[in-house]
Amino acid sequence: MANGLRVSVREAWAKSQSGEALLVCAYADEARCTRMLLRGALTLQQLEAILPTLPRDRAIFFYCACKDEATSAARAEQYRQRGYRRAAAIRGGVAAWQRAGLPMAGP
Repeated sequence: MANGLRVSVREAWAKSQSGEALLVCAYADEARCTRMLLRGALTLQQLEAILPTLPRDRAIFFYCACKDEATSAARAEQYRQRGYRRAAAIRGGVAAWQRAGLPMAGP
């Protein structure tokens, strides 16, 4: 993974499209996540619902709208401590995703 605990938006998109990684909004507030949901991303609540069946080696890429990925980096660290060693933050978060022209959820 690039930069250890961070991945680029292009890497996150490619790995989510191939099924190698999950995209997850780092915010616990589901309404906040819904407003900035990336195409194919899960909310934190959805992730927690499938966690018991998720292999520990599955990549989980968290994103947020914070400067320097503060929330997503903290969330990734929490999941690494829970044994998901491939948890990482998406560098630049939602803003970088949009600048790259990658799709958001919704119409």
